[in-house]
Amino acid sequence: MAANQTIIQAAGQRYAPTKIDYSGYIQGISSVATALIEKKNNQAKNKAALNDLLAGTETDITPWGDIIKSYIDQSPDSIETKQQTVERMKKGTLKLEDLKKKMAEMIEQGLTESLDPDVENWIRSYAAGEFDQVYSVAQPVYNDDGVQIGTKMQEFNMNFGFDENFNPMVIGPKGDPITMDEFENLLSVPSASDGDEVISLIEEFPTLSGVKPYKDGTKPPDDVFMGEYRKTLGMIKKLFKSGTDDVSGENVMTAFMFDSSFVGKDGEDANFIDWYLSREDLFPDDFKKLYGEYRKEYAIGSENEKKMLNIIAQDLIKNDPNIKDDLMKFIEATLNEYK
Repeated sequence: MAANQTIIQAAGQRYAPTKIDYSGYIQGISSVATALIEKKNNQAKNKAALNDLLAGTETDITPWGDIIKSYIDQSPDSIETKQQTVERMKKGTLKLEDLKKKMAEMIEQGLTESLDPDVENWIRSYAAGEFDQVYSVAQPVYNDDGVQIGTKMQEFNMNFGFDENFNPMVIGPKGDPITMDEFENLLSVPSASDGDEVISLIEEFPTLSGVKPYKDGTKPPDDVFMGEYRKTLGMIKKLFKSGTDDVSGENVMTAFMFDSSFVGKDGEDANFIDWYLSREDLFPDDFKKLYGEYRKEYAIGSENEKKMLNIIAQDLIKNDPNIKDDLMKFIEATLNEYK
C-alpha cells in the first residue's frame, strides 16, 4: 500500500475497530527521511556542484551534434521547419540552463518542507550531479545514398537529451523523461520564507496597544482586544487569499504551514504541523502507540523525526478537505492566548 493511502486509512479508521499494521509505513517514512537528510548534508559539503549550477553551466549538446547535423542535411522537412526546430532546440536548452540555476538557488535558500519526498530527492540528486553519468547508444551510419552501412557508438548524458522533435528532455522524479515545462512546474513550489509576513503579524500581535497589558498590569477591555484580534486575523486571511506582490496566497499558506515557526506565549517554539499532528482524534491508538515507540527508540526531537512528521503531514493535508479550517483554528487559538 502506498504511503499516503496508509496514513489516510489510519486517520480514517480512528473511530473504527479494523486493525491495520502501520509498522511498514512508519519504517518506510523513516528510511525516506534518513535518505533525504543524508542527501541534504552531503550537498552542504559539496559546494562545487552547487556553485556550478549557480554559475549557469552551459548545456552540452556536443554528443547530439551528428544527429542534429543529420536532421538538417537529410530531413525532408522544409527549410522553415528546420529553422523552427533548431530555434526550439536552442530556446529549450537556454531554458534548461535557467531552470538549473533556479534549482541551485532554491537549495541554497533552503527547500520548503512541503516538497513531495520524490521531488526533493530528485532536486537534490540532479543538483548533486547524480544524473551526470554517461551511457552509450548505437547509432546507424548511412552512405550518401541513404543506405545504412554500419553503426557507431554515441555517448549521451543522462540528465539531458532530446525527443524526436528535438525538444530538450531531462530525467524526472519518476525516472521518465520530462519536458522543460514539466521541469519548471516541479520547481514552482513555495520558498521556505514565503510565510514570513504571517509570522510577523503573529509576533507583533502581543505588542499591540490593544493587546499588551497596561503599565499597572491590567489588560485592555475585551472589545478593544477583539478589535485588534479581528484586524490581525483579517490581514492574515488576506495574505492566505491574495498573497503579496511576489508570492501567491497558496504559497504563503503552504510555507506558513510547513516552514514557519514562532515563539509562543509560553516561550516555546510553535508551528502548525506540530499542532495539527497532536490532535487527539487524528490517529487511531494503534498508530500512536507504534509511532510513540519509534520516537523513544530512535529519534525524539531529531532532524529525522521532524522530516518524518512533515512527510506524514503532507500525506494527510493533501487529502484533508478541512485543512484551511484547521489552519485558521490554529491561528485563532494562537492569538487568543493573549486575551
